[in-house]
Amino acid sequence: MAYRPKRPLLVQMRHLLKSGVVAKPKWYDIACMVPPDEPRMQAGRPKFLNMPEVPARPTPTSFSRTAPSPPDHSKRPTGEAGWREAQQTLSRAAGA
Repeated sequence: MAYRPKRPLLVQMRHLLKSGVVAKPKWYDIACMVPPDEPRMQAGRPKFLNMPEVPARPTPTSFSRTAPSPPDHSKRPTGEAGWREAQQTLSRAAGA
């Protein structure tokens, strides 16, 4: 993104020249003799655009037929029995 000073160019240059930060450029006197015609206009907020609602697309049936159903976590064993079952499953998988 380009640098945008908060003040107009001539005002910014005037402050820089007074502080002695930069030497006086050749174009400064000419630019001061011919100031800009009109001040820059500040634009307000744009008007609200009322867009018509776009209807939602239905889910394709091919997707719902091929997508797997989410796992049912309510049937997962919990507690000590669940721990033993998980250990047995892991030992069977490691031994296979």
